[in-house]
Amino acid sequence: MPNQTLTDERLEALLSQVKAKRALPSPAQRRAIRLGSGASVAAVAAACGVSDVTVCRWESGRAPSGKHLERYLEVLRVLQDAVV
Repeated sequence: MPNQTLTDERLEALLSQVKAKRALPSPAQRRAIRLGSGASVAAVAAACGVSDVTVCRWESGRAPSGKHLERYLEVLRVLQDAVV
């Protein structure tokens, strides 16, 4: 039965990533959210645990993956809520 639990955890992680990817704003919106909040690329990168170059890539169209996807989405939501 331990393998079933592991499978369930992996499935849950996959579903979480799929939901996060669907919720991710367009690259232009990502940049607009950051700029609208006044946050720098460096600040967003630090909050996500990635480099400045990675955030620039995300804002240019590359989609984040893995653990960074959910964290980036969370950061964008916080920044967007701070502006409203």
